[in-house]
Amino acid sequence: MNRLGIFGGSFDPPHVGHLQVALQAADELQLDAVLWIPASVSPHKTIETTLPASVRYEMVQLMTKLDDRFLLDSRELDRKGPSFTVDTVEELSQTYPDARLYLIIGEDSFLSLPTWKNPERIIELAQLVVYKRVTPQKGLVGNTHFACDHWLGGPLVDVTSTEIKDLLFKNKNADHLLTPEVSAFIKENGLYQK
Repeated sequence: MNRLGIFGGSFDPPHVGHLQVALQAADELQLDAVLWIPASVSPHKTIETTLPASVRYEMVQLMTKLDDRFLLDSRELDRKGPSFTVDTVEELSQTYPDARLYLIIGEDSFLSLPTWKNPERIIELAQLVVYKRVTPQKGLVGNTHFACDHWLGGPLVDVTSTEIKDLLFKNKNADHLLTPEVSAFIKENGLYQK
């Protein structure tokens, strides 16, 4: 693999916005593969994820079946403790020494990059690919330390996992925000219900 996308997150649940970003990045950057990497414990989340890692892994597995360029990578789930991006990028640079790495992150993550563990090493090993959100998180200080290597084109991402969970907790329909496969999995397993 010469051009490898790194797409991590809690994926609680994975949704059509994630799919849109992964497809856009694969097309726009001519990636050979996009690694979907579910986080075990995200150090940037203020609340714990609702679902166990094994369940989120199964949902991401459904997403990776939607395009031949998508691969599921469990390294952060296999690793103990918080899922630091720098550790993952370091490992991938050793696993794929000849590949050019592209770290795909949201605008909110890009703005908070200076607070991450060893961000200098991350940008040394991977190019930053950022997708814009319709509503960036409130209270974030603008990133004035690091430049984005590539802003993704395409429509703005107008969906969050939090929004989906809120709908499902209230017994409202969220099918329009999920792929049919993930929606069916959530219903079959009674996930995100009070």
